[in-house]
Amino acid sequence: MTIGKQDYLRKMLEIAQKRGDIMSRFSNALLLGDIDERIKVLADSNQMTLAYFMAVAHNRPDLAEPLKTALEHEPGNKKYFSCNF
Repeated sequence: MTIGKQDYLRKMLEIAQKRGDIMSRFSNALLLGDIDERIKVLADSNQMTLAYFMAVAHNRPDLAEPLKTALEHEPGNKKYFSCNF
């Protein structure tokens, strides 16, 4: 977002976190361009595969590795990790 009230959006994000509102958290993180928060929201909402691929796509190995480890230990997820990125 190039213009707008980023302080206001940050405050809305904090409120959404306190309320536990996943959709508001993701929407506010998207508007703020906060990739770390988007990855955390996806992981918190049990969308681990999406969180992992988003971390990889945005070159965040510090967030991708724990997600990959968690996914490798889930049954049936081995097929997603047979390719190299």
